[in-house]
Amino acid sequence: MRLTGLPCLGCGGTRCARNLVNLDLGQAFLFHPGFFLVVMLAALWTVYSAIFWLRRDPLRLRLVVDPAYSRRLRIAFVGLLVVHWAWQCYYLTR
Repeated sequence: MRLTGLPCLGCGGTRCARNLVNLDLGQAFLFHPGFFLVVMLAALWTVYSAIFWLRRDPLRLRLVVDPAYSRRLRIAFVGLLVVHWAWQCYYLTR
């Protein structure tokens, strides 16, 4: 941020983590939506895995992406990164 005046994709991650620890979820999301969503998905996955482990059931998750949709998913991911960076530029530089 010092060189260009614009935040990087990771700017706000530490403040997001600090707010997550303090259970201030709204502020955590505003500081870094990407990091917030990754942490929430990891927490959900941990609960999901623990339930299946306690039941002694194998995890039943099949994630197969049709090659026809693979390119669309990559484009959507890059678009999501651009939207995230635009949010970082808006929120962290005001």
